[in-house]
Amino acid sequence: MLAICVVIVARSFASPISLLRDESLLLANGDLRDRQVSISLQDEIGQLADGFRTMRQQLHQLINKVHAQSDQVAAAS
Repeated sequence: MLAICVVIVARSFASPISLLRDESLLLANGDLRDRQVSISLQDEIGQLADGFRTMRQQLHQLINKVHAQSDQVAAAS
């Protein structure tokens, strides 16, 4: 019985961390698509997931801004 409880608790910690690992690998490979990661924790793991979402959005906005600026430079030359 104790072993089952330990497994359940361990999975509750490991599952969100695995999701964040996968998201960080996708982000590192340039995949900025907005995906809904189902981490609704309010602890540090949840804060980390929120940070990844914000980072992805900020990077996406930055890339769009750079792209728009490069189009303007190309049009001006």
